[in-house]
This record gives sequence, structure tokens and C-alpha cells, in this order.
Amino acid sequence: MPEDVLDQAARVAADALLQAWPEPEPPGWPASGLRSCTAALRQIAGNRLWDGGCHPVLLRAGDSLDRAGLTGPAVDHWSDLVATSGQLLAAGHPDTILAGQRLAEAYLAAGRTDDAVTWFQRLLDTQAVKLAPDHHDLIEARLRLGHALVAAGQLHSAISVLGRVLSDCEQVRDPGHADTLGAQDELAAAYLAAGRHSDAITLYRRALADRERSQGSRHPQTMTTRQGLADSYLAGGLAKQAVSAYKRVVDDRERALGPDHLDTIRARYGLGAAYQRTGKTVAAERVCEQARIGFDRVLGPRHPDALRSRAELARVYRQLGRYGDARALLRDTVDRLERILPHDDPLIPELREILADIGDE
Repeated sequence: MPEDVLDQAARVAADALLQAWPEPEPPGWPASGLRSCTAALRQIAGNRLWDGGCHPVLLRAGDSLDRAGLTGPAVDHWSDLVATSGQLLAAGHPDTILAGQRLAEAYLAAGRTDDAVTWFQRLLDTQAVKLAPDHHDLIEARLRLGHALVAAGQLHSAISVLGRVLSDCEQVRDPGHADTLGAQDELAAAYLAAGRHSDAITLYRRALADRERSQGSRHPQTMTTRQGLADSYLAGGLAKQAVSAYKRVVDDRERALGPDHLDTIRARYGLGAAYQRTGKTVAAERVCEQARIGFDRVLGPRHPDALRSRAELARVYRQLGRYGDARALLRDTVDRLERILPHDDPLIPELREILADIGDE
């Protein structure tokens, strides 16, 4: 087949795959077939899918891997795209930048936080050469780096990076601008992770007020900020304020997303923990049981979040004097956690201590 015909055939096949690929992918829809077809086409077509830039079907295949939670294959896919784009296009080409961002995010999803930090820093350095300091893309790059630094436990560096971003945004953006709001949320989350609860509460309150003015009280990002404030209240020992904030988040998320959405379940889990801290054990039992059932159904009974919700429910059972139920649930939870969590995770010895105390009661 002549080269020009080969080029055209490869592009037509890629276009057909892209046209057949629903966006967004329906839940449970078997995307593995189209991902396999894309991988086979790419192997056969070689660089023919890079004429003028990366063909969108290659990006769609990577996004599909990300959505499916296939973190290892996603890292491999995006890493290959970055390498190819760097060779055929340039380090500063938009497609190379985009593939690099996806690779960094895939590293983050895979728990490879140090690799994610390295890539976010690399992308920031590349973009800083050609973009003005107040350019939206550069601000976004700094926010992503700060987020990755928090995930990697490099909290001092994260606070420094995010503090600078917020300061820059406050000078050149309005209080209700998306960049300013995003910087407030990320810095508040870094404060919370660092144990600076008072700073986190102050900043989350300001961010929530700004979001309510500019986006409305039921905007998804407003709900997320409110949950961050609730988490900060709970971590800072302000359990009553946490209950009030979590109740609002649960109501809003149920109304907007439904009772079985993961964000709703996580908010309900936080509400149960807050009820427990205020001594409302009966209410805590009801909400924690709902959260446990929700996590088991959505994530599966072996997911770390599902197991942590079981641990919280066992604590409630103990407070209610249901020692047999607490003992049985704790034993099962500890056994499962030891298979999936690092040996130095503080949750395991904490639960073992509770189990030993229950044995004496």
C-alpha cells in the first residue's frame, strides 16, 4: 500500500474509533474493546497518528484507563505518549504538556506521589519559560504541584508553593475568581494536613463565603469547600460545628448527587464521626451503619475507606455497650487491614488496642 494511502487509512481508522467511543463513558460500559483496538492501531500505524499533533483517540484511550482505575496501565500509556510527543513534537508543545499533566495525575492516582511531584515540577518549569506569572495555565500548574506535594507529605513545601499562588491571585484576580478560590481550597487543605487546624478553618470559611457569593450554595465546588471546613472543624476538636457543616453537606449532596454517590457516602461518614465526638451515639450508629453499607456497595468491602468505616462503626458499638458486635467487627476489620495497609499504619495498632480493651470489659 502506498505511504499516502497508509497514512489516510490510519487516520480514518483512528477517527472511526473516536466516533464510536461514547463521551462520557456510561457506567459499566465495556471500554476495554476500544482500548485494545486503539493499542493495536497504534502499534500498526506507528507515528502516522502524530501528524500535526497527537490524535485525540490516543488521549481518549488514556482517559478511559484513568476512569477505569487501571492506574498501572494508565501510567504506562501516558508515559509512552509523553516520550513520543517529546520526540516528534517538542517539550513545550500543547500535546506534550497535556500528556505530561495526565502522566503526573496518573502517578498521583497510583500512589506514586514522589514521581507525581517530579513531573508536576517539570511541567511548571517548562510553562514558566513562556507564560506570564499571572497566566491561568501557570497558576493551575502551581496548584497541581502544591496538591501533589500535600499528597507526598511534603507539607512545608506545599504550604510555601500554595501560599505564593494565593498571594499572586489576590493581587491580580477578584475574590470570586476560579483561580483565587482554587488556591484558597488547596492551601486550606495543606494547612489541615499539616495539623494547622485554626489556619485551615479560617481559610475554608473565607473560601466558602466567596464561593457562596460567586457560585451559589449548591454548586459542587461549594459543597466540596464546605466539606473541607467540616473536616477542619472535626480535626480541630470543634465537633458541634462539624456536625452542622456535615449535615448541610449530606443534604446538599443527596439532593444533587443521590444517596448512593461516593461523595454523599463520604460526607455521611464524616457526619457519623462528628456525632460520635459530640456524644450522640445513637445518631452516630445510624449514620455510620449507612456509610458502611454505602462504602461496601460502591467500593467493595476490601477497600481501605470501607474498612475504615467499619472501624468507626465498631467504636460506636463499643460506646453503646454492644461489645460482642464491636469485637466481631474489629477482628474482621483488623484482619483485612493488615492485608492492604502498610505495617506502620497507625490505624492497625489503634484498633488492636481497642480490641484488647473490649476483651477486658
